[in-house]
Parts: sequence; structure tokens; C-alpha cells
Amino acid sequence: MKNNRPEAVILSVEEYERIKELADMAEHIGLAELIRESKTTPKESYIPFEDVMAKAGIIL
Repeated sequence: MKNNRPEAVILSVEEYERIKELADMAEHIGLAELIRESKTTPKESYIPFEDVMAKAGIIL
């Protein structure tokens, strides 16, 4: 224990793989939501790639 919190957890391989799979699914759901939102964003709201790079000081 460190600061009254566990430093490690012991899991079975099966439980670890289940948790990892759930995390992967949550990530995919998040990406799907971003894609869905981008389909409803007006094209006028987009910033051209070149403008973003120029603002960051990156010359293409």
C-alpha cells in the first residue's frame, strides 16, 4: 500500500482480457460518437489543415 491505496492488483488472465476487451469497446464507441457528430457539423465550421499547421508554426 502507498498512501492508503493499493499499488497492484492480481487478476486472472481471463479477467484481465475481459477488462481489456471492455476498454477497447468503450474506445470504439467513443470513436463512433465522434464520427456521428462530425457528420452533423457544418463544413463551414472546419478549419483547413494548412491553417492549423500555420497557427502551430509548422511550415508545410
